[in-house]
Amino acid sequence: MTYYQEQVIEIRRNMYPKSYLYKQLKQAKEFIDRHFAEHIDLDDMAGEAFLSKFHFIRLFKSIYHQTLHQYLTAVRIEKAKELFKNQHNGSRSMFFGRFRQHQFV
Repeated sequence: MTYYQEQVIEIRRNMYPKSYLYKQLKQAKEFIDRHFAEHIDLDDMAGEAFLSKFHFIRLFKSIYHQTLHQYLTAVRIEKAKELFKNQHNGSRSMFFGRFRQHQFV
């Protein structure tokens, strides 16, 4: 690595400390958590973090170990599970109970 490459890396580290990037990504993640039911796109999420789309995608994956699409899908599935569990607890168990009894007769 040349001297100039080292200087560029050092300048980047000083301009954007990791704690600053973590805060931006956390803010975007909280935005996703709040707006999961709406149509949100990459521009919305990256805009919330004040990063370019491409940089945001790379940072999100490196920190959270999943892509944005994987995370958004997981959030939506978990919220749907909670909603289904809370709203249909009694009727669901009655339906499955009848189905099982009918199946074995």
